[in-house]
Amino acid sequence: MTGEENLTDLENKLFEIPEAKFLQLVNFLEKNLERGGDTTPLRLLLSKMRPRMVQVRPPRRNTVKRQLCRPFEELLYNTKSQLPVDGRIPRTAIEPVYKMFEEEAEKGQIAEMEQELGSLAIDDPKCEAIGSKIWAMGAVNLRSLMVRNQRDAISRRDLVEKIKGEHIFKALADIVEILEIADIVQSMRRQLPPRPIQTLSTGVIKIIGDHMDRATKFAAKKAETLLLVAMSCLEKPWEIMEALEKLASEKKQPVDPALAALAIRALVTGAEQRLETMRLDLEGGDYKPDSETLARQIADLAKTMLGAKAAVQASGQGKGLDRQLERARRSLRDMVHVNILNGADQAMFITGIGGAGGITNWDEPPDEVRLREAEQRAIALRLCVRYAEELGLGGEAEEKLSNLHEQLTGITQSTIDTLHGRYFSTKQRGAVEANLYASVRLIELLAGPDVANDLRLKGVEALSG
Repeated sequence: MTGEENLTDLENKLFEIPEAKFLQLVNFLEKNLERGGDTTPLRLLLSKMRPRMVQVRPPRRNTVKRQLCRPFEELLYNTKSQLPVDGRIPRTAIEPVYKMFEEEAEKGQIAEMEQELGSLAIDDPKCEAIGSKIWAMGAVNLRSLMVRNQRDAISRRDLVEKIKGEHIFKALADIVEILEIADIVQSMRRQLPPRPIQTLSTGVIKIIGDHMDRATKFAAKKAETLLLVAMSCLEKPWEIMEALEKLASEKKQPVDPALAALAIRALVTGAEQRLETMRLDLEGGDYKPDSETLARQIADLAKTMLGAKAAVQASGQGKGLDRQLERARRSLRDMVHVNILNGADQAMFITGIGGAGGITNWDEPPDEVRLREAEQRAIALRLCVRYAEELGLGGEAEEKLSNLHEQLTGITQSTIDTLHGRYFSTKQRGAVEANLYASVRLIELLAGPDVANDLRLKGVEALSG
């Protein structure tokens, strides 16, 4: 078995591991990750474990690095792209930025804080006080580093090379901006509901507005930094425009055009970034989503694009952003064609039931791996139909779903017709039942329970006759 197959096998079994054992495994991997060296295999393994980690939410190790990242953790995202994104920070920036943070600190200072944090739970109130020291130290030292290295073109070039690219340099600048108002950011996060915030209530808008005012008193442009953090906490980030309008109305003044422009730009470039990350994953990244996961990502991105488009139109920010969104929508539509619609027929007819003649293999149950792929493809098709109009698919997805449903229903009915009065060995009966129920399950996923239940009852009757 190859390494990739081993990882796939692990990924399939992650939800079967008892929670206590899973938490021990996460803790073991993170400890080894912090030791340095070649961490690529560990990072790949953790990327496979992320879906279960989201569900379980294991307590994370309490370290200076983790405390440093707390004020901007909502802005972090995974990508291999080197294109900078407004309002987002690539996870690849953490290591080079933290290395510079260590280099700029006084000798032994970080070790002392590391030891102190190691004795505290990550939610211990004392961590906040230590965190404030870390954020202040990072803000001062990293800002000083940037100032020193931007006095001339050569110094700037050397810094960009050291941290591995312009996109990391931009992330460094964004991190410094946030660290300088980290206490205000943390205060806002404590008062806001748990993210993602589903309802942009009057109370939520007031909390965001009050903290933007506090940030503005620190420095005129800090409200923009806080706005980006607030957007990342919302389930529907495009609703931030509604918040800006209400806040401006209360002050009896127009929406700040700089804030509006930043919010809209962040929405559009954020949608483009997510699309690019999905594309890179599909082209052979460390993580390649299955059809169902991809379809859910596409559906979520389609919603984001719709929200961003409405916000762009309402804001009057110009046709350039509209064109960006339209290009992204076309790319997303092509992704659906290539990865979900194309090949759906072959993916669906994988059980022992196949072709107009019904059962083709009386002795073997369906292959479990291929059956799971077929189920995921069926769910993906249903999701694509829901967002077909927004993706510009017209009736293609619905027609594909309808045709597959009709074909599979006809094949399953033909199979049931051949079962009446037929003798089966014990092995054959088990295989026939497994194939029949597999087809019925796919029909249920494609078209709902009514037709599926009818076929299920007919199949049971035929087998018992």
